[in-house]
Amino acid sequence: MRHPVVLEAHRRAPLVGPGADDAALRVVAALRTAGLDERAAVYAYGALHDFVTGHVAIRLGRGDPERLPLPPERRAMSVFVEHHDYDRRFAYGLDLVVAGITAAATPVPHEEQR
Repeated sequence: MRHPVVLEAHRRAPLVGPGADDAALRVVAALRTAGLDERAAVYAYGALHDFVTGHVAIRLGRGDPERLPLPPERRAMSVFVEHHDYDRRFAYGLDLVVAGITAAATPVPHEEQR
């Protein structure tokens, strides 16, 4: 959220250059250590990445939900009328994604990690 230009750059073209994939490679390696096979680890990283990127894109595109120019009757019908705290939505969604990844993982015994 503090660096919206990164999202715009990411939208326009793949991020390339030295270190562009470092974070992804580290996360995939950690997921492999947690017990996911290569394919599952890559897709799990992708799901997490997409969740975070989507959340940021929505936040940047919508801003403060109270400032949206919606008629009161439309606002009252929204599924989010009483639950529109973006920080809570992000935390809850992140917990769901991580719980799903955790459920798919079979930890690798420490001695097998070497």
